[in-house]
This record gives sequence, structure tokens and C-alpha cells, in this order.
Amino acid sequence: MFSHNWYTFTFPLTKTDYDPIIQLKKLDEILAVAKLRVIIFLEDIDRNTSEDLIKSELPSLLDRLRQLDNVSFVLAIGTEHHLSQILVRICGHMESLV
Repeated sequence: MFSHNWYTFTFPLTKTDYDPIIQLKKLDEILAVAKLRVIIFLEDIDRNTSEDLIKSELPSLLDRLRQLDNVSFVLAIGTEHHLSQILVRICGHMESLV
């Protein structure tokens, strides 16, 4: 027989939903049951990317990731970039490296 933890871990995988917010919440539930944490490192995103990505798409994604208990992100971006303040607003902790 399957243990309760295994069923709880796999059950969210059996339902398919195409809403990204629902998928992120399911991922968070799976991580919680598995007692795991995902840390996403975003480095040098201010180089060779479109301003639309930095101005709207990335902040939107990071706002959604902040709502998850078992997913964190580390954002490395140059502060000289004029759009970096949009991304700095999203971060819970900031550290300046010189």
C-alpha cells in the first residue's frame, strides 16, 4: 500500500491546470510535502535582454514567486541599470557588492 506521504506528494501531479499561478501553488505544495526548497539564482539579467523583460515580465514572475513558501530567488543585477529599482522593490533583502 502507498503511504499517506507518497499519496500527498503525487496527488497534485495528477491534476493538470494551465493557469501558471495554480501550477506554482501546486509546486509549492509538492515542495512542502517533500520538505524541499527551491532557490532560483538570476544573475546578469540586465545584460543582453530587452527592457520589456526587466520592466514588466521579470517583476511579475518574481512577485508570484515571493508568494510561495518553499521557493526563493537570488537576484544579481547591476544597480546602474535605470530599471533596476523596479526589481529592487521585489527583493526582501538587498546587499550591495562592490
